[in-house]
Amino acid sequence: MKNFLVITLFLLVSTGCSNHKSNQFDSGRVENDKYINTFLGFDITLPQGWFAQTIKQNKLLYEIGKKLVVAKDKNMQAAIDANDSNLLTVYKYNSRTSFNPTILVVVRKKQPKIKTGKDFLYQARLAMKQAEFKYDYIGSNFKKTAINNQDFFIMDTNVIYNDVDVKQKYYAIVKDDYCICVVITYSDYDEKQELLKILNSIKFSR
Repeated sequence: MKNFLVITLFLLVSTGCSNHKSNQFDSGRVENDKYINTFLGFDITLPQGWFAQTIKQNKLLYEIGKKLVVAKDKNMQAAIDANDSNLLTVYKYNSRTSFNPTILVVVRKKQPKIKTGKDFLYQARLAMKQAEFKYDYIGSNFKKTAINNQDFFIMDTNVIYNDVDVKQKYYAIVKDDYCICVVITYSDYDEKQELLKILNSIKFSR
């Protein structure tokens, strides 16, 4: 689990947008196997038996990840210090295992130049390329896909970490003044299908 944690944490610190959030910002809640965020106007249905981190645990993950990945990169440190929000981290297993399929939701207040999820992923890719932690592959073909009538853009990444072939898909969308990025992390086809089922349950109310 620890080796996978390093990969997961990197996702939380790799995007770059504005550093000003609304005072009314809400990180959302998990209730009856559903993540609900009324501030951003969306919900995600979670499988029974999967394990959602608490807000406190999410903040701790973020802080550890920031130290692990950008400790020697002062420019990146300054860019992400103010305002990354990891809304949701959900694991399939609540125990130590060689690999743990995961879905994360990260949000940032967007800059004026960020108009679409594609713009967001372009900036995320730049941040990843500059970080000390190196992926084996970071996609640059940000394909658009519709999920429940909402247009997301996709970026694929891949890394061999401690002999595990870790694959990731970033799904990014801009809603109002915020960039929302859902990340699924998996190691094989079956895990991918489980995570896509969760992703495809996302619904926006506006």
